[in-house]
Amino acid sequence: MKKIVVHLTMSISPEPGFPNLLRNNIEDRLKDYIKSLKFWVSRENIEHIYITEDTGFDLISLMLELEIDQNKITFIKLPRSSDVFLKGKGYGEHLQVIGFAHNISNYHKGFSILKCTGRDIVENYNKLFNYDCYFDICCDIGEYLTYSESRIFLTNYNFINNYLIVAGEKIDERKKIYFEHALARAVNLACSQGLIWRPLACSPRTISFSGTKNTKISKFSVKKEIKYYLKMKLASR
Repeated sequence: MKKIVVHLTMSISPEPGFPNLLRNNIEDRLKDYIKSLKFWVSRENIEHIYITEDTGFDLISLMLELEIDQNKITFIKLPRSSDVFLKGKGYGEHLQVIGFAHNISNYHKGFSILKCTGRDIVENYNKLFNYDCYFDICCDIGEYLTYSESRIFLTNYNFINNYLIVAGEKIDERKKIYFEHALARAVNLACSQGLIWRPLACSPRTISFSGTKNTKISKFSVKKEIKYYLKMKLASR
C-alpha cells in the first residue's frame, strides 16, 4: 500500500450532558485516544497524521509528556461550537473535516487520505483499500445507499472539499440526519458526476469503544468476515 495521510478526529472533553454520548468520562476518552494515537504513529506507510480536536484539550503537552513522536503529526485545535451540542456529534465531526480541509498542506493534498475516528485502532487498515485499480472514495455503504459507515474510509482531497463538506451541512441529529447519511449522499452525488467508489476490500478489524453506547467494539469474527466478503463481491459485480 502506498503512503497515506491520516486524519484522526478527537473530542476529548465533551460538555456535560452532551446528547447521544454515554462514553463521556474524560479519563476514559483520553486513554482511548492515546492508545489509538500510539498505534497510528508507529505505522510505517503513513506519511503524516492530522489530528483535529474540538473541545480545547491541550493534547500537545500530553504528547510531549508521553514522548510521542510529533515529527509527522499536525495538531489542529478547533474552537468549541454551540452548534455541535444542538446538532450532535456528527455535526462536530463535519466541522472537524472542514478544519482538516482548511489546514492540510498543498503537498499532502496529493495523497490518499484515510479518515478515522480518533479512538479506533484498525489492525487491518492496510488491507481495507487493497485495490490495484483507481478509486476516489472507498467506504462501506448499506441501507439502499443511504447510510455509510464513517468510522474509517479512504478518499482524496477533491471528494472531501467538493462533496463531503457540502453534504455535511445538512447534518442534524435532532432530525435523524447523521454523518453517515452525509457521507452516503456525498458518495452518491460524486459517483453521478463521474467519481469512482469502491467498497472496503474486507471487514475492518477494529478495537475501540462506541462513544454513543459506551460499549467495546471488536469487529472481528469469522461470520462477519464471510458476510462482508460476500457483500463486497456482490457490490463489485
